[in-house]
Amino acid sequence: GHAAFAQYFLRLTRARDRIASDRELIPTSFLKRYKFGSKPSPDPAKNATIDDLLATFRGVHELALRELAERTDAELDTPTHPPHPFFDTKLGAIEWCSQHELIHCGQIMLLRRLLGKPAVWV
Repeated sequence: GHAAFAQYFLRLTRARDRIASDRELIPTSFLKRYKFGSKPSPDPAKNATIDDLLATFRGVHELALRELAERTDAELDTPTHPPHPFFDTKLGAIEWCSQHELIHCGQIMLLRRLLGKPAVWV
């Protein structure tokens, strides 16, 4: 959920504002549940299902790829707002997104190993 949230904000809203059709793809309730600083809940009723999480992630990813293909180099080189400590352009936001995802992948792999589970490479 947090990866879909982050990809949405870093790849889409840093390049353009939130638009009405985004609410169908990633509802405000989803954004609030998985935003920066959110706390995971062990209660399944307070979380989206695995199928919903994957569908939202894939939907955001596909839209981000389509919209990125429409951006020019000059547009991607423009500043992003609000300011961020790790990047200052729209392209920087896109680049940081992949690094952010790798950080969380490493955390998940570490937790799996600490729980005695094998690494999963999907």
